[in-house]
Amino acid sequence: MTETISKRKTITKPDDMTALERFSASDAPMTREEANAITDAIRQSLNDTWFLVYIAYERKAHAALGCTWEKYVRDQFHMTKQNAGYLVRQGKVHKALETASGVKTSFPLVSANQARKLEPRITTVAANVEALVATANMPPERAVSMVVEDELRAVKQNAKTAKAVKHEPIASADPAETMHTAMESATLAVSNAVPALKFADIPDAEREFVRQWFEQLEKDFEILRRIVHPDSYE
Repeated sequence: MTETISKRKTITKPDDMTALERFSASDAPMTREEANAITDAIRQSLNDTWFLVYIAYERKAHAALGCTWEKYVRDQFHMTKQNAGYLVRQGKVHKALETASGVKTSFPLVSANQARKLEPRITTVAANVEALVATANMPPERAVSMVVEDELRAVKQNAKTAKAVKHEPIASADPAETMHTAMESATLAVSNAVPALKFADIPDAEREFVRQWFEQLEKDFEILRRIVHPDSYE
């Protein structure tokens, strides 16, 4: 199956390719034949399920089969859209780290839980990995590990800081100062939660939560407008 042309170089024929390599070789939307093939591969996979589901989502296997993503994962794999979203997110983060580091592995570089924490900052994380690989004399796998660990520590510290700010008693009884402090806290929370994040980048499973959060923010700001500009509401 594999023709050796030197001690260091081989030609890999299509039959030697794994399902993961075969389906990730292109970014184009899948044909119906490809969609059926990756669906079978996901059913049979033991180790690569998480990444194959990501590829199926990115290359729109569901559209090739004429259905929505939610119906596709439910009917084919008895999986909820939310659970499939976890795998898609893990695959997205893994792909970004893989591309930045040059590491090629079917073993996940991050867990699903780690991917949830890293996804909002994955562009920055990937850039840090790429920079470390280019400037430091260390294996790419180690560079990924170091950057991921540093970022997860930062996420944890930001969460602690936000929690402390939320529960910190406000000493001043001055309404203006109280409002200013509250607005600073809200701004900090938003900047930590969604740094340069586009709505289109948010997984489908989490968009409804973001919509509800945004609606609540709009209500809160309407209250602030009435306080700051009371004449406008008379």
